[in-house]
Amino acid sequence: MTRALVILVLAAGCGSRPALDYGRALFDDASVSSAASNTFKCSTCHEVAAMPTTLKAGYTLHDSAARPAFWGGSVPALYDATNQCITQFMRGKALAADDEKGRALFVYLQSESPDASAPLLPLTVVQNITNVKSGDATRGQATYQQACGTCHGQPHTGEGRLGTVVSIIPDESLQAHGTDPITGARPITIEKVRHGKFFNIGGNMPLFSVEALPDADLGDVLAYLEMFGLPPSP
Repeated sequence: MTRALVILVLAAGCGSRPALDYGRALFDDASVSSAASNTFKCSTCHEVAAMPTTLKAGYTLHDSAARPAFWGGSVPALYDATNQCITQFMRGKALAADDEKGRALFVYLQSESPDASAPLLPLTVVQNITNVKSGDATRGQATYQQACGTCHGQPHTGEGRLGTVVSIIPDESLQAHGTDPITGARPITIEKVRHGKFFNIGGNMPLFSVEALPDADLGDVLAYLEMFGLPPSP
């Protein structure tokens, strides 16, 4: 099936339900994935505002339907990018081109894409993990709540986390990996933030690119987590 045909199929109607309304609801609904165990929503990692107000792993999806490609250029079409999120992070099956959910999501994202010349957005993935120096714990608390707390809940208790399969940080990293400066909880935390589920890490956490979370902001989060037992910067 050609990309042009995929777009035409996705733009079709969704039965008796208004596609735009259905797509808007799906954006904030974990049932967009077929996996019963999924707790992620599109809105977990993305906003749709032109000027995002919170720090999330993914870019805002404002103008996403007009972008020439995704994931820094490695994924050519919105249909493929949507399915990458659903299969990689939401544990679900890829949406077929004629799936009602896929059509509705496309119509909704198209409605949030007024700029026909929207550019490709960069994605810088940190491949080689090195230590990140601790920054400011006060700033780190605010950054943690936006970037980490949405999924992991509060440090040490996990209160408010998405589900019981989501790790409590830093406690579970400390229990599993200890405090060694090379193999312990601190470098493991940095690696998990930068690699997510990729690089043979496993799980279903998305990675944070340098654009989404600069090292300075990550250092602030690490300083905040030191208040809960994460080892300080060596």
